[in-house]
Amino acid sequence: GVLTPIVVSLVAAIWGFGFVGWVGDPIEPLIMVVPLLLSFFPAPKNVKALLGTDETARAHRRIFALLHAIGRLSHGAQARKTALTILFVTPNDVRGTSFLNIWPYDQNRFPELYGYLPAFKRVRRFPTNQRFEPLITGNTLYLSDAWAAGDPFLTWGNYRVVHRGPCLAAVARTWNSEHPNWEHSTHGGAEGKTFWDTDVQLVPEAIVVEAQPLRYPRAPVSRKRVWFDARTLTPLSMVSYDRRGAIFKSFDGAFSVYEDGARRVNDGPNPYWSWTRVHAFNVQTRRMTRLQQARRVSGGYEMAVNDPALFARFLSVSALRRLGD
Repeated sequence: GVLTPIVVSLVAAIWGFGFVGWVGDPIEPLIMVVPLLLSFFPAPKNVKALLGTDETARAHRRIFALLHAIGRLSHGAQARKTALTILFVTPNDVRGTSFLNIWPYDQNRFPELYGYLPAFKRVRRFPTNQRFEPLITGNTLYLSDAWAAGDPFLTWGNYRVVHRGPCLAAVARTWNSEHPNWEHSTHGGAEGKTFWDTDVQLVPEAIVVEAQPLRYPRAPVSRKRVWFDARTLTPLSMVSYDRRGAIFKSFDGAFSVYEDGARRVNDGPNPYWSWTRVHAFNVQTRRMTRLQQARRVSGGYEMAVNDPALFARFLSVSALRRLGD
């Protein structure tokens, strides 16, 4: 879980900034995007218990279950790169609503998106080429936003490096192990709940890459800029712009090894590494979606890593029906 993204990033960094630089070719910005498409989730099988708010501090509790392939697959029900399910546990008006996103091994293809809506008691298939719409009303986190790499390969293009320099980002020691449910405090806004309280570190060099949505003619965004940590190629933050060129949304995450003294979450023999919290802010509507990775949420759901039972429990169409009932 920890080693896979690090190794992939290091190989890309050595190739992109070492060998390619040695032979005299300029940096190809696409080199920084490919590792994200391959391994932007940290563990092959995990379930994350998420706490967050949408719109005007409307609290949601949800489950994020993931199966992520780290080897070549060729057959069977799990012959896919990634399958992920989002299940809403609270509030009552969305409880039981769930979505299943299945990514094929061919990263040029759009994933399949299924949803279970309790009001209709059935699973329906949604179009997935519309990547810039919320899954539920009031949410400002879109499918396209996932770590700046939520879309299929080559659907974005015209990549270019627009800046290189230091920046501040939450790249370490952001796991709140002292809270029994790993929850974080907030600040800002009328009720003091708009932003997470976040410790940041100085990143010596960030590479800012700009891209345009080539295969989305009706996209509400004209371009995005992503800040990458040059040491690891971790995406630190992203800003997207509307079709007029004005700032549309901002997205940023905090990352950490889940180890703090004697307190530790294991991913096999190693400490677990993952994101801890996220901001997705619509600058134009002033709406914020906040998420944090918790230890557990209501309904008896708890965070788990590399559990073989997760596929049958969360990551199939039949699981959506069962979870929603």
